Amino acid sequence: MNNLEHELIPLADVFPEIIPIKLNTARQWIHRGRLPIVKLGGKVFMKESEVRKILDQGL
Repeated sequence: MNNLEHELIPLADVFPEIIPIKLNTARQWIHRGRLPIVKLGGKVFMKESEVRKILDQGL
């Protein structure tokens, strides 16, 4: 597994498991450009560093 794969977390695992907002709200924020995502093969991920940043600094 390369480094990029290691630090990507599936979107469904981030919301609400790690960050306590509804997945639908997260999707709206993504659509508005408020949350950075990575798309690979039709799947949506967030970088672990971005998740940590949100947890440390808030949304």
